[in-house]
Amino acid sequence: MPPTSSPDDARSVFRACPLCEAICGITVRVADGRATEIRGDADDPLSRGYLCPKAHGLIGLQDDPDRLRRPVRREGSRFIEIGW
Repeated sequence: MPPTSSPDDARSVFRACPLCEAICGITVRVADGRATEIRGDADDPLSRGYLCPKAHGLIGLQDDPDRLRRPVRREGSRFIEIGW
């Protein structure tokens, strides 16, 4: 199913949650390049719109200020950013 758009330039994309073996179908609402909402995909034949708490937390993982966004190398007690 192709992404849908609305006048505010938000769209829905359909994916599978990668956090466990259930691989629930999810609908991710994206606006301005950022995920704003995650819901179960009612059309997914396996999960049928069901989501576990882990999938609801995906936005929090994406926006976590402690999330590593670049590779790092440990030097003693510090971490130094390195290239890809």
